[in-house]
Amino acid sequence: MKKSLTIVLLVVLLISLCTPAYAAMPDESILEPQYLYVRSTYLNLSIDPNTGIADCEVKCVPDSGYTVEITCKLQRFTGNSWATQKTWRTTGLNYAEIIENWAVYSGYTYRLDVIFRIRNAEGKQVEIFSENYSCDYPKN
Repeated sequence: MKKSLTIVLLVVLLISLCTPAYAAMPDESILEPQYLYVRSTYLNLSIDPNTGIADCEVKCVPDSGYTVEITCKLQRFTGNSWATQKTWRTTGLNYAEIIENWAVYSGYTYRLDVIFRIRNAEGKQVEIFSENYSCDYPKN
């Protein structure tokens, strides 16, 4: 009896050691990028359904004394890839923004694909990252 109890306990112990452990994953909807030299970014793309005009807005506030260079591409999803329709660039010390409009065709998904480059006072790039924002423009 004692021997069979020992074997059962040994089997239970071995099974418990072989059970994989799973860590809980955080909710991806609350994950936010952690920037080194940026206080805030803002992207917005909206398309007026009556005119087909896409309003593109991108803003970035780097830490004080840093320059931000923004490259913004308005892209249309065609087939299985993104095709660039228009590109805008700007640079600013302590703040930069792009506010532009562009006529687009209905029946597609559009996005802003944005690259931010942060430079220090000596002009050395210290950070680079990208963000994108998309919206649909259905056919009428």
